Amino acid sequence: MRSANPADKRLIDELAELDFIDRGQSVVFIGQPAVGKSAVAESLGLFSLAEVGHFSLALGD
Repeated sequence: MRSANPADKRLIDELAELDFIDRGQSVVFIGQPAVGKSAVAESLGLFSLAEVGHFSLALGD
């Protein structure tokens, strides 16, 4: 597995602030198969449960 480049890390760190939840915004991960999109989405979901106590996730094919 390749490590995230600095731009990816900055974006993930920004998403981890969970401000998009307060703004009522959605996050959509788009990319090639097997690059970690679902893992990042799951991690953000678990983090949001721990931080703010709510979480909504919709996964598509």
